[in-house]
Amino acid sequence: MAIERERKFLVIASKLPPLDPEQAHVIEAGYFTQTPPAIRVTVRDHGRHGKEPRYKVCFKGPGTDVRAEYEYSVPAQDALELLALSPTYIKKQRFFIDGWEVDRFDFPGHDTLWTAEWEEDEEKGTLPAVLPEWVGGELTDNFSFTNMRLAWAHGKRLGR
Repeated sequence: MAIERERKFLVIASKLPPLDPEQAHVIEAGYFTQTPPAIRVTVRDHGRHGKEPRYKVCFKGPGTDVRAEYEYSVPAQDALELLALSPTYIKKQRFFIDGWEVDRFDFPGHDTLWTAEWEEDEEKGTLPAVLPEWVGGELTDNFSFTNMRLAWAHGKRLGR
């Protein structure tokens, strides 16, 4: 069993350094549950020139900052079919800035939402003592900002 340790924050988009959309990863995640454990299929960079696509199925346990996570690679066709079957999904752009995963969500009828995650591991270590100026309020313990909840609240539904 893998244990995920991460902290999540709002991003102050106006304070971000310049970002190149060509460097972003495009991630589509389809969700099958509304409450933990989260069950999702993820399609990353499918059909994007110069990007290595990834196709995964993931199960995440309850919790926000520390939780069990099981992630498995699946064939591309399986992932695309599962994504089409998912009751709701989100699409986002992911940028990497100095160890941070910075995600841009565009929801129809809503302002763009930016979040940043710091995933603790042996390589990166714990959250830096001084946060970048573009890091805003902490969302780690706010279940409304989990990707699963965002998908069900603002994501697209079947028949997209």
